[in-house]
Formats: sequence, C-alpha cells, structure tokens
Amino acid sequence: MASKNNAVENFEEWRKNKPSADAPATQGAEEEVTPPAKPSAQNRVEPAIAALSAFFAKAAASLATLRKSGVARIKLALAPQEKTVMAVSEPAEKKSNIKTSSSEKSSLMSKLKTLPATARAKYAEASARTKRITLASVIAAVVIVFALILLAKFEFVTPNGGIKTSAGSAQGTTVLIEKGAAIAPNDLIVAVQPGSPEDAPELIIGTVFSSNEETYALYDGEVIWQIPVGDLKGKVLFAEATQKLP
Repeated sequence: MASKNNAVENFEEWRKNKPSADAPATQGAEEEVTPPAKPSAQNRVEPAIAALSAFFAKAAASLATLRKSGVARIKLALAPQEKTVMAVSEPAEKKSNIKTSSSEKSSLMSKLKTLPATARAKYAEASARTKRITLASVIAAVVIVFALILLAKFEFVTPNGGIKTSAGSAQGTTVLIEKGAAIAPNDLIVAVQPGSPEDAPELIIGTVFSSNEETYALYDGEVIWQIPVGDLKGKVLFAEATQKLP
C-alpha cells in the first residue's frame, strides 16, 4: 500500500515538473530557429541583367553576320558594272585633265608675274622672236604657194621665129605667156611650129587669124599656119604685134 502511494506521488511530481522542464527546451528551440531571409531587390535584378546581356550579345552577333553577308551580296551584284562605271567616268577624267591644264597655265602665268623684271623682259623678247619667226614662215609659205601657182599658170618662152612684136624681133626675144587663156582673133600667141622635130620642137609667135574647135590659123608675118589646138603654148602678155594681118 505504501509503495502504491509512493508511485502516485512520484507520478504527480513528474507531471508538475514536466511543463517547467519543457519550457526551457521550447524557448531554446525558438531562439535557434530563424526565419528564411527574403531575397533583396539587387539579388532579383542581377539575373535579369545577365539574361538581357546574353540576349543583346546574341543579337549583335546575328546583326554582324547579316551585315557581312549583305555587303558580300552587294559587291557581287555591282561587280559587272565596274567596267561601265569606269567607261562613264572617262569623260569626267578628260574634263578633269582639261581643268588641270588650264590650272597649270594659270599657275605658269602667276609664276611669270612673280619673275624679276629682267627675266620677264627675256621671256617677252623670246616670245616676240617666236612670233616673228612664225610670221616669216607663214609669209614664206604663201610666197611659195603663189610662185607654184604662177609657174603652173604662166611661163617665159623664147620663140625661134615669127612675127615682129613691140618687144622686138621674134628670134632671141623672151616673152611671158599665159597657159590655158581664152584665145580670140588678133591675139598674139606662141605655138609649136608645124614640121619641127618632136624631140626639139621649135616655137613660133604669131597673130591669130581665125580659129575653130580643132585648129588656130596663125600668121607669122609671112605665112599663115594651121596650128592644132594641142600645139598651142599660150597667149602672149605685155607685147603686141607690129605687123598687121594681111
């Protein structure tokens, strides 16, 4: 009986002491357990920035690839047109050359202006000498051309016989004749004397008595000769016959 009472007393004592024993343990547990830390704003933004950076890097790489391919295609498309562009640009290059030559002339003139007075005088003298030489060359060329024309149109001849003229006897007198001149009656002409050798033809001077399409009737002061048109040398200039026609 006594042992039963002791057991009941021990149980009651244990039950009373149990809450006081549990309290420190609960308090200790509450002090050790801490609530999980909430993520800060910086920790939430950094992953987003990293993701955006990766996205923009990929986009930039894609744009670079597209640009390279586009430039290559444009070069390939414009390659056949390079010759045409060069051909079209040739007149522009010529114009630029003309402009360059004019600019060179202007620069030369400006340099000449800056030369000393003696140098400018020498240059002016050389220019005047060149002009004189050029003028003399032109005059000489004109004279030569005029002389050739005269030689083709006119000629000095010495007849072997024929009528007397104001220049003197026919023999030994040199007269000027015009080749291809129109011949009319009473004109004084020089022709090849009929019957003279072909290798050394003799010339006769006389007055035209009459003429037709094939021959001229020439009076030499004594005889009237029938002269073929082909044997006529020319019309006498600056002289007249002193003997009249019969």
